[in-house]
Amino acid sequence: MKSTTFAAVLALATMVIAAPVAPAKRQCSAPVPVPSSTSTPDPVPTSTPETPSTSVPEPPSTDTPTSSDPPAPTETATPPPSGGGSASSGPWFSVYADTGVTADNFPTPDQLGDWNDLILAFWLSAGAWDSAFIWTSLDAGKRKEILDSYHAAGKKIRVAAFGATEFPLMSGGDPTTIGNNLAAFVKQYELDGVDIDYEDSASFESATGGGEEFLITLTKVLREQLPSPQYVISHAPQSPYFTTGDKYPNKAYLKVHQEVGDLIDMYEMQWYNQGSGAYESCDGLWNKSPDAWPGTTVSEIVASGIPGSKIVIGKPGQQGDANNGLMAPADIGACITSKNGAHEANGVMAWQWSHAGADWIAAAKGNL
Repeated sequence: MKSTTFAAVLALATMVIAAPVAPAKRQCSAPVPVPSSTSTPDPVPTSTPETPSTSVPEPPSTDTPTSSDPPAPTETATPPPSGGGSASSGPWFSVYADTGVTADNFPTPDQLGDWNDLILAFWLSAGAWDSAFIWTSLDAGKRKEILDSYHAAGKKIRVAAFGATEFPLMSGGDPTTIGNNLAAFVKQYELDGVDIDYEDSASFESATGGGEEFLITLTKVLREQLPSPQYVISHAPQSPYFTTGDKYPNKAYLKVHQEVGDLIDMYEMQWYNQGSGAYESCDGLWNKSPDAWPGTTVSEIVASGIPGSKIVIGKPGQQGDANNGLMAPADIGACITSKNGAHEANGVMAWQWSHAGADWIAAAKGNL
């Protein structure tokens, strides 16, 4: 993959995003689309793009990625991670690292506590940003030291792609090319796998939108390049993408799962940013969907044919990490303990590490 150029970054930052929004924060710290303040429970962020700064901070920095070319993956394949072992059957305790992570304070396995899956945000078609860029800035010896310590503790380090910053289909991206480039990045930097955080709701809203086919092809390419069990592949859909309603004519992630669910290890479900009060109680998370999004609680998604072994319950670490959907970690844990007798969930996810440390997951994991 070619190195990022300023022109590529500028094109990415000024991309027009037309779908209604709610979420915020699952995006790179720069370029940063400004989230809408609307409370409409549509799962896609509407953003007002900013023109990126031309100033060049000294890397690494999690505040503003440098506009000079960040390291880019080569096409030379490297062996799978030597110490990561096979993809486990869970439970998965996944936490995204975006802002606040530097080369000097990269979380240690001991600091993570029960978190066993650190996800670096984000890889974009233009290159690595935020904590993913921090990872590339470390020398190979330091990365190996960190990876060896994680693997010895039974933990993984992966990279997330896209988020609310990039809608790759809207910008004309080819899923085969993107999949090959992303897989090359994972191999070059010896990561344990990828997470696909695709938030282009508009691509699901018409029969010809193409979102489902994009994700199906992308997943096939990634799994071909990143075989199981050496590598873990997850997707991070917003919960409405599994709706049984008529919002998405081709059925969004229900279709994706039907076609390539066997290639996806788990779904890091975003049960937040979907309207005031949505998914904010145990019953609302597990049994009773918002009227706008029928069929999107834990038990209802399982009833639609998604194995509970693939469902990871995602929540914001604190109020500032999402517009709504917040639950106290102790309440999440109590809900899991009381509701998960039928094993309808197999993990917990948080956005993000800087606000969801070891104490957070210790409370939120319940009896998993």
